[in-house]
Amino acid sequence: MKGKNMLSSIYTSTSTKVVILIRGLPSTGKSTLARFFLMAFHLTEKNAFVRCADDYFYLENPDEFSGPSDAEEQGLEYKYKGEEISQAHLWCVKQAHSLLSKDDTKAVIIPNTFSQRWEMEPYINAAHEHKAELVVIDLFDAGLAVVELAHCNSHGVPESTVQAMKDRWEYNWGIGDPRAPWRRDTPKPEPKAGLFRRLVTALRG
Repeated sequence: MKGKNMLSSIYTSTSTKVVILIRGLPSTGKSTLARFFLMAFHLTEKNAFVRCADDYFYLENPDEFSGPSDAEEQGLEYKYKGEEISQAHLWCVKQAHSLLSKDDTKAVIIPNTFSQRWEMEPYINAAHEHKAELVVIDLFDAGLAVVELAHCNSHGVPESTVQAMKDRWEYNWGIGDPRAPWRRDTPKPEPKAGLFRRLVTALRG
């Protein structure tokens, strides 16, 4: 599906809020696609926002961030801290809830790796809670080899880490376990009813 048709599919059939999750390995174009959607929504005078976990590492005071777009776009310096990765993801989820709670929000776009279903679950829950439609776009490896993805990514993710992400990738995330690995001794939750649509595209070069 080409980009123009994909946007039309998402936008013209959506009368409510929409949460767009863009999943893919590093260097697959997640942020570029997110900005494409952001621009398209803004051209139609609809409020849309991009948030991702990496934004957290651009910000001196993440909890005070309320920018209209993602932090990377603002030319801030990326300062990754591995020990804060959990906080970064919690921050991103909190941002999604905050934006969805606003009456004039049309779309919240989240370009994270999302290698497995449990990583997506907080955003699935947010969409359900705020009665938003959920769209998932899967870029996977964008047709590139692991060595190419490692060489091209802007955050210095090493080849071994990219390979590990690829090895654990859930192609059919819809039937993946929604529980975090450390919580799988608890009962598996029932699937949620409500607005949901899965959109998968390869967008290969």
